[in-house]
Amino acid sequence: MKRLNKYIILLAVMAFGFYSCEEEVELDSFNNGEADFSNYVALGNSLTAGYTDNALYLDAQQNSYPAILAEQFAVVGGGSFTQPLVADNNGGLTLQGNVIAAPKLIFNGTAPVPVSAAPTTEVGASIAGQGPYNNLGVPGAKSFHLLFDGYGNLPGLLATPPSANPYYVRFAQPNTSILTQAISQQPSFYTLWIGNNDVLGYATSGGEGDVITPTADFQTYIGGLLQGLSSTGANGVIANIPDVSATPYFNVVPNQPIPMDEATATGVNMAYAQYNGGLDQLVAAGLLSAEEAALRKIVFAAGNNAPVIIDNDLTDLTAINPALINMRQLKAGELLTLPSASVIGTLADPNNPQSVIGVGVPLGSQYSLTATELDNVNNAIAAYNQTISGLAAQFNVPVADMNAYFSSIANVGLTWGGADYGVEFVTGGLFSLDGIHPTQKGYAAVANQFISVINDAYNAQVPMVDLNNYPGVVLP
Repeated sequence: MKRLNKYIILLAVMAFGFYSCEEEVELDSFNNGEADFSNYVALGNSLTAGYTDNALYLDAQQNSYPAILAEQFAVVGGGSFTQPLVADNNGGLTLQGNVIAAPKLIFNGTAPVPVSAAPTTEVGASIAGQGPYNNLGVPGAKSFHLLFDGYGNLPGLLATPPSANPYYVRFAQPNTSILTQAISQQPSFYTLWIGNNDVLGYATSGGEGDVITPTADFQTYIGGLLQGLSSTGANGVIANIPDVSATPYFNVVPNQPIPMDEATATGVNMAYAQYNGGLDQLVAAGLLSAEEAALRKIVFAAGNNAPVIIDNDLTDLTAINPALINMRQLKAGELLTLPSASVIGTLADPNNPQSVIGVGVPLGSQYSLTATELDNVNNAIAAYNQTISGLAAQFNVPVADMNAYFSSIANVGLTWGGADYGVEFVTGGLFSLDGIHPTQKGYAAVANQFISVINDAYNAQVPMVDLNNYPGVVLP
């Protein structure tokens, strides 16, 4: 069976025929309303830093949504805006000469691949003295990290597990949290977009590599952040959490990616006959429910099929029979991750043609998001957004509803200046090659959503951004 990269290959066939539609607008018609943009500070994670194509690189940083906002604020009295820029357009980080973050992805006409260049941004070479920095977005940060004083301490990178973040180590003042650095600048205006990583790591690892931050803890952290920022007297906007499962990362590989003809399906089903029969015997013996036995049975048919996956939420039957591992086929509505494209259909053992991953060998649990895991993700996001809404009302801070905004784009797309954009991988224009983070064009769309909320909440007229002036995925 062939690799699933074929599902990615043809996605780049469509070319962008987008054009810019410029209108002349009198600058005098713009104003800052009740907001003061003279010292704007942005707090957040990778989405705030400008992370794109699985890396932080120079061009993308310069078109981060806070940098774009600062450009628009400058029209109505905004001040200078500084960012902790990396060294090059390759992306990636080194620590004492060792690569600790890979360079960015590029599209080679077939699939995303790392750029063939070594990172040149050394974490140990602090740029804190060139600050303070208005963009305090730190890739990988969760909500509580913005409150942690040691998050930027270099020795913490060498601890087990690490207690510091290399992106923050580059520009942090010693023993100073991100929130403290923001407050020390006495901002006149702020944006806060944090919380995606509190659930994203769990989702992208198929529920295996991370845990979801409990809602009660999340409320404490967001409350602490808003309390600290409000103490400065600054106005601002907080953004909520989009549906991470609606990103291309979970929607490139189809739910039934394994094609079979009738003869192959018959042969595979014969191989699984004893396994399926053993499940029936367990039901008859009262050791397994009929519902779970039906869930665990593996049956292929002519046409497209769901892969066999590991599901660690199933009843452990290995004490009864070591061959009865926790496997089943993916069900309708469950999701496969983008990295699964390069795994499904390959051989677990190059010398065994029967070891096809997803057929004869189960796909690892990190490559799928099951119904239970998807519920965990969706419930967490709903609880987080309810928390954000409640705390925002308490501190009188308007909310940029990024959840509704990206859901609308996923459902009906986005048209700007005669060009149509969407969430499709590579061709949609708004999501980068990692399938999670926006392109620079996507960050321009994010900036417009912030501007819309700012204009409404603060009776301002900040100019909107022309999306067509920013790059999407660069095609070869």
